[in-house]
Amino acid sequence: MIQQHHQLISDYRSHLLRRGIDDDKCSECIKWLHHYLHFCEKYCVTGDGPQRMRLFLGMLREKKKSDEQRGQAMYAITLYFEMIRHKQYTKASAMIHNHLTGDQVPQSSTGDQSA
Repeated sequence: MIQQHHQLISDYRSHLLRRGIDDDKCSECIKWLHHYLHFCEKYCVTGDGPQRMRLFLGMLREKKKSDEQRGQAMYAITLYFEMIRHKQYTKASAMIHNHLTGDQVPQSSTGDQSA
């Protein structure tokens, strides 16, 4: 899974760095994004972004994750949605996002257009 989502994670890291988020926080956010994407893929989660995030956070609560951990996950996923909303991703990332979530975000972006 990690290799499959390499471009999406790369775009996300670039987005975090543009936001001025330090390396330690970037690593934490990327970890939570990996968990979120895996959750969406494994359980074929449907619905809009906020609904998918609620389901993911509910799963974390069921797994007895702390409030702090759930807050970290929510922050990371919110930044991911921000990247999507601002179209700061490559065409390859759009295709991966659309496949995992069922969304249809545009494949044109402010980033590199390569697949």
